[in-house]
Amino acid sequence: MRKPLILIALIIAVVMIPALAQATAILYDIQDLGGGVWKYDYTVRNDSLPSPITEFTIWFDYGLYDVLFVESAKPDWFEQSADPTVVLGSGQDGFYNAISLAAGIAPGAEEAGFSVSFVWLYEFAPPTFQRFDIVENGQVVDQGLTQPITPQVPEPGILALFGIGLIGAALSKAIGRHRS
Repeated sequence: MRKPLILIALIIAVVMIPALAQATAILYDIQDLGGGVWKYDYTVRNDSLPSPITEFTIWFDYGLYDVLFVESAKPDWFEQSADPTVVLGSGQDGFYNAISLAAGIAPGAEEAGFSVSFVWLYEFAPPTFQRFDIVENGQVVDQGLTQPITPQVPEPGILALFGIGLIGAALSKAIGRHRS
């Protein structure tokens, strides 16, 4: 019984440690504007890079997003987007790119107000996280996944099922001890 638990803990640690080590966080808030149109509002946080963030790119997966439109107009940033498209018969992801025209986002600082609207093509679930790159002098220096500004709270039904499962496991263990 201990070996599977140790293996599960090891797998969780291997998956979670890289997420905790991520130097940059790009947080998002999402709004349903209606008619299949959505909007991401981003906050970029430079948690531990030694230099300011002067450029970043957020990727929009081909087949999920279309008609990207830069909603923000930040005076110290050059912002651009390109729609996902087909090039030479292959689907290419779209992107939102922001380049600082000033000092960028200093280490330990954050900047909000980056916004992109888009058409969401997947009707069975709302948009979620995206891939991003932090770029310095044309080279990717950090990568990660965007994260919601407010963490998703599990539905009460899921918590109830989890609780029932824990109670069942405890009762099963107690009955097994009582019989032996």
